[in-house]
Amino acid sequence: MLIIKDFSQSQLKITKSFVTQGALQKVENRLLIDSKWTPNDMLVRQLLLDQGIYYGPTALYLWGLSGTFPYQVYMAFKTGYKLPLKQLGKWTKNVTVKQLSKEILNTDVETLDVAETTQQIKVYSRERTLVDLIRNHTEFDTNTINMAFKNYANSQDKKMWKLAAIAAKFNVANKIDERMSILL
Repeated sequence: MLIIKDFSQSQLKITKSFVTQGALQKVENRLLIDSKWTPNDMLVRQLLLDQGIYYGPTALYLWGLSGTFPYQVYMAFKTGYKLPLKQLGKWTKNVTVKQLSKEILNTDVETLDVAETTQQIKVYSRERTLVDLIRNHTEFDTNTINMAFKNYANSQDKKMWKLAAIAAKFNVANKIDERMSILL
């Protein structure tokens, strides 16, 4: 996967010949991918939209805390960001946007490696995702929330200290404690 904005003029000429030959294909005039590679939608969307961070059910799926594929994609952006609906309609039509201040937006962001690439996608940590589910519980399906907490409680990767710290930071420590005490 190649990001066109990073190319010099001479590199653009060379890659144009690869596109003409069918070895590479363009994705929305911003990315080039190997024609034999099946693109990862989550990676392509994040590269095209440039600054979004996956949250909610999308983050749960990416972390393996939910087995439900997120047909509605949840992404957080800085306050004032506008989705490029006209230019990138295919990649924005099923995106739910949450706008956050820069400070909150960049809190507890982690990256996940994308298989068969050297790229990574930005996603809120498991713990931040669980805290957000409780903070915004009316936005999400109750079964999804319950399953995510169950999967987290049974996970080898759980970091209870981190969950408690993030819950305290976002003023939902009591709710998180109640939920986790039932599961553990």
